[in-house]
Amino acid sequence: MSAAKLVKEIPLDKAVSGMVLAQPIEEKPGTYLMPAGTKLSEKSLHTLKNRGVLHVTVVLSPADDMRGQAEMQVDEQLKRVDVLFRNSRHSDANRVLMNCLRRYRTKGRHDSPD
Repeated sequence: MSAAKLVKEIPLDKAVSGMVLAQPIEEKPGTYLMPAGTKLSEKSLHTLKNRGVLHVTVVLSPADDMRGQAEMQVDEQLKRVDVLFRNSRHSDANRVLMNCLRRYRTKGRHDSPD
């Protein structure tokens, strides 16, 4: 018995070389840019971007899925920080504290906001 594949739709800018398409990418109904099962390369990612593709559905490895879940947790934590400081951003001290908390929550993440 084979393990179920983990599939997720992600923004194209989050896709990386080596990921595998879970669904074909249609340019228009009946016309495919890339079939399901295509292993993405830097060249194919560049082509998709130039064609205006915004999202792709990829097969995730268990490690990719865990990373995605961790990123969602961090995103939720950042939203919570924003909510907590929504009424006090005018204060320089509070703005500094909020930015410190955001950096702490995104420690180790490459796309952390400043």
